[in-house]
Amino acid sequence: MREEALERCQQAIGIRFKDVALLESALTHASIANSRLESNERLEFLGDSILGMVVCRYLYDHYPDYLEGELTKIKSAVVSGKTCAKISEDLGMADRALNNKKIEMVWDSEVADVIGDDVITGVKIQNNKTNEASDLAVNGLFIAIGHTPITGFLNGQLDTDDKGYLVLDDQYRSTTKIEGCFAAGDVVDSTYRQAITAAGMGCKAAIDAERWLADQGIE
Repeated sequence: MREEALERCQQAIGIRFKDVALLESALTHASIANSRLESNERLEFLGDSILGMVVCRYLYDHYPDYLEGELTKIKSAVVSGKTCAKISEDLGMADRALNNKKIEMVWDSEVADVIGDDVITGVKIQNNKTNEASDLAVNGLFIAIGHTPITGFLNGQLDTDDKGYLVLDDQYRSTTKIEGCFAAGDVVDSTYRQAITAAGMGCKAAIDAERWLADQGIE
């Protein structure tokens, strides 16, 4: 089943991968990496490109009257986490994780506290069903922040859309309705929500802030 799915994918994009394992990892956004070259963000970029190629060709052929902006919105919605999750399921990645001796599954639980002084030595786990607490020895922690923009603390001082994302005064800059207040990153971007795009927006906001301060005569 996995080999057939990967073969159909290569036929659809018209490109043959010398390393089919790379194609599989890209499509499932594998998070286990031995080097930066194999890191999750690079694989995610490659996987999105592959999926985007298939989707864009389909949209181009079937929706000739749609403008580029409309097609882009549809493509962004299709090439999403749900799509990748479905592919991951079809390729049996969940079973691979469950059968990997290096991975320990901790179900129905959340991290209550981090253990360690200068470095992380473990985390305190609390079971959400039994309220039982336990310690798990780890030397690293990755926190998935999800896709809910944390803008509630602003208490309506800045405009937000119906999903809670901040609304920019100028979509090509980082300015808001409040002079001297700039916004960037995942509280603004509801489309890409990637570290690299957030960093780029942060750079724009820093330049906007620097120029605003200069205009105010503030060094």
